[in-house]
Amino acid sequence: MPRGRKKKYVRPKLDCSCFYCGKEVEYPYIHISLRRPDYSDIKVVASAGTTVLNRDLPNATTSYYCDTTCHKEQMGQL
Repeated sequence: MPRGRKKKYVRPKLDCSCFYCGKEVEYPYIHISLRRPDYSDIKVVASAGTTVLNRDLPNATTSYYCDTTCHKEQMGQL
């Protein structure tokens, strides 16, 4: 059993534009929104022991923002 330190989290580098202001961003703030599925819409079946990421679900909407401030302005919270 290894007893060293755990690896530090490294943000993924994505070249994309901000959903709100349109600025080009290399390290975006990623917001994944899931709408509530109907029971007839559930088509993702995972075998035991495997995980399905939220962004891979069929009802997921992924948005990219510059930072949390830009996301709050989009939502009208600021």
